Amino acid sequence: MSPRTANPRRHAAVIASFALVVVLVCTLASSQTTLWDRDEPRFARAAVEMVENGHYLYPTFNERLRADKPILVYWLMSLPIRAFGASEWSVRLWSAVGLALASCATFAIGRKLFGARVGLLGALILVTTPLAFAESVLATTDALLLGLVTTALACCVHAVVDGTRLAHVLGFSAAIAAALLLKGPIGLAVPVLAVGAALVLGRTVGELRPWRRLLPVAAFTGLALFLVWAVPANLATDGEFARQGLGHHVLDRVTTAQESHGGAYFAWLPFYVPIVWIGFGAWSLYLPAALMALWASEGFAKRDRALLFGWLATTFVLVSLVATKLAHYVLPLFPALALIAARVVDAADGERLGRRTRKWLPRGRWVFLPALAIELAGLAWLGWLEPSVRVGAGLLAALALATAGFALVRFRRGEHYAAAGVLALGSFASACVLVVGVLRPIDARKPVPPLAAELRAEVQPGVRLATYDFDEPSLLFYFGRGPIKKLSEPASARAWLLEHRPVVLVTTPRGLDEFATTLAELGGREVARRAGFNVATGREVERVALELAPR
Repeated sequence: MSPRTANPRRHAAVIASFALVVVLVCTLASSQTTLWDRDEPRFARAAVEMVENGHYLYPTFNERLRADKPILVYWLMSLPIRAFGASEWSVRLWSAVGLALASCATFAIGRKLFGARVGLLGALILVTTPLAFAESVLATTDALLLGLVTTALACCVHAVVDGTRLAHVLGFSAAIAAALLLKGPIGLAVPVLAVGAALVLGRTVGELRPWRRLLPVAAFTGLALFLVWAVPANLATDGEFARQGLGHHVLDRVTTAQESHGGAYFAWLPFYVPIVWIGFGAWSLYLPAALMALWASEGFAKRDRALLFGWLATTFVLVSLVATKLAHYVLPLFPALALIAARVVDAADGERLGRRTRKWLPRGRWVFLPALAIELAGLAWLGWLEPSVRVGAGLLAALALATAGFALVRFRRGEHYAAAGVLALGSFASACVLVVGVLRPIDARKPVPPLAAELRAEVQPGVRLATYDFDEPSLLFYFGRGPIKKLSEPASARAWLLEHRPVVLVTTPRGLDEFATTLAELGGREVARRAGFNVATGREVERVALELAPR
């Protein structure tokens, strides 16, 4: 019996248990902090509004159309919200599920191509990379997109290895449809381009040939399923969903850097090289050898190389060509990186490396040690900047040094599975310390959640909220009542306040100065004040809430 197919029930039980642990750990971590401005509270509040108004065709934020992303993430978030109420962990739950799904799909691909041991190590590497873990504890779409894209590619790999069946094509199509419903065109582009590139690279590989005709069929099927929702939603918004969603949030992001995420086009093309290096974390120790092994086709059959190289190359090129640069855009290639790294660990431990890969293996220290130095420097800077995290930053630095030391000793001895165990344990421990010792102290300094709690207690139902001189979406999520009126110009703001009393105005000390005469005239009464640190801007801030008496 082949080691790649032996004990399938045992393998299923192991990976199911592994996935459950991933969900529990990520959910526990996600419950430790409030939402981080600005994307998280927008997703979360839109899901809450969906539950409150019972309108499930298109999402709204602050009672206005939110066309940033399609509908699926809001549908999914609404389920735990309806069951357990709106909380940090309930809106972040599906990101944990997304990482667990990605780990299962990574295992499934690795088991089919290289055996269960490599598949399990690949899944372990994936969930302990800093970038993947970070996205798994945020109320956004990226971890779940990772799970869906990897699932689509797992269906293709199973079809290629075992022989294509209808279930494989339907699974691929369903995963693409879900990815489209989650994040739009990128959910279609990544798996379709990855498989398309594999067909070009492996044009002489017989197992891949059926997908020359099946790929367009599966892609169009997935697109058709997506349009079942997209067409009615666009009609219900008079075409605004397509204009905003495709026009601004897709085409504009592709062609121009949005919200200062990027710059001169050609200067920013290498942006994702350091992102992959840093985001892959301690596993960068095996990254040079893994990439060389894939490039030189040492330890990879032609079929396997076509699939993995096509996945890596197309994803990296695709996100690099997009003008807007965000770190999480590169996340869909991490399962492939995890698998080739796991393959090298397995081959190195068994002394089965090819000549060129063996030469590149020790060069992993050239990227591992500089990454460690950058991490230590960053922790020192953070501890100097923010006294409340000095203990946590110090523990993180000690963990990083200990992990590096023990792993490098095992690495030099050729005990690569032992080194991988050290890296995995150190990465997990570091994530725990990061959440408890760094993120929680920073989270405690956010002014908006406690300010919103005071307002909920002080402000009577029916009294509207307005803001001036600041815009933080978390205020709407934590206050729990909408809409909130955003005021931006003194004269029109004064007129609105005069007309809509009673109202509570949330502003800044500068806003107080600008409205001093108006507030004195209207009899403004301070009901809450909070100072703290705005993570989104990196600045110390103060927020003040005043109640303006009725006419």
